[in-house]
Amino acid sequence: MNSYQRIMLAIELKHPDRVPIVEFVIDPKVYKALVPGAKSQTDFEEYFDFDAVCCGVKFNKVKENQDGSYYDEWGVFYKPCQELIDHPVK
Repeated sequence: MNSYQRIMLAIELKHPDRVPIVEFVIDPKVYKALVPGAKSQTDFEEYFDFDAVCCGVKFNKVKENQDGSYYDEWGVFYKPCQELIDHPVK
């Protein structure tokens, strides 16, 4: 079963062979280098005919520290990094 079939079954409230979840974000530096003229990750995904699209999530910062680290609304602790999205530390 491919991703498209999983999504379509889920939309029909039927049961695919596994949960149709895809999580990814591609740094603009990467997709613009690979697909010159791409204005968004969606342009990149369409160029390579992906069968899924990205959707990002950002949580609210509720406590920031002087070193740039912070806690989100769920109590997850993050440290800033060079990546597009800060990764949870704890």
